[in-house]
Amino acid sequence: MFYQRENIGARIVSVLHMNWQATDTYVVPRNFCALAYRAKGDGVFRMGEERLASGQDTVFFMPAGVGYEAHYTDGAIYAIHFHTTLSNMTPGNFEPANSARLKCLFEKACALWKAQRIGYQHLVTAVFYEILAEILLQTVQKQELKASDCFFLALQAIEDSYLDPALRMESICQTYHISPSYFRKKCKEIHGKSPLRYITEKRLRYAEVLLASSKYSVKQAAFLSGFTDEKYFSRLVRKFYDCTPKDIMRLKQLKS
Repeated sequence: MFYQRENIGARIVSVLHMNWQATDTYVVPRNFCALAYRAKGDGVFRMGEERLASGQDTVFFMPAGVGYEAHYTDGAIYAIHFHTTLSNMTPGNFEPANSARLKCLFEKACALWKAQRIGYQHLVTAVFYEILAEILLQTVQKQELKASDCFFLALQAIEDSYLDPALRMESICQTYHISPSYFRKKCKEIHGKSPLRYITEKRLRYAEVLLASSKYSVKQAAFLSGFTDEKYFSRLVRKFYDCTPKDIMRLKQLKS
């Protein structure tokens, strides 16, 4: 959406509060853009093959030069019409997490425009940029929240399959649509270690239980814990426990 771009160069044309009854209409292309907050009702817009739906408490953007068919239920909107130096813009719909904040800003812009006191155009322009900043902030927050949710789903997937030798962090990240760098960062924040070390330590703790049971050989314990190379497994055990896998087995036998 256009609010993510720089140097918008907006010049406000009008700010309106409009109410209407349910209707179907065609809106001819206009020489100004429209950013609207839908306070009541729903709207469906068709631009050729493209279709966009705008529900209550959403913000809708329509660029200049676009004609569209519209279907409205009984509704009300706050609309800011403006010119901009930007080009190649497309219609868009934003569903805010905090609609009350955006509604308040649109109402403020409308009141300032209606009062038309000295400097009102500058004041309305300032509120317009506040609206864009709020939309951008909420967009980023939604993206971060989504990424955080995906991280915990990915982490749970590791908890469920860490014993699988075929487990790969890259494929887990791909499945849950997060970047490996983000996953590594969050894992270090929460567990204080990289994903690889986190998985390795969980496997080693499981292997310790198997070795201490004296029911499995070193090779079997390694394989059942997710390691495919017995020698590599033994090196990790020595590094992690400062002893060999057989030492763990003997120590358990002595204690029993």
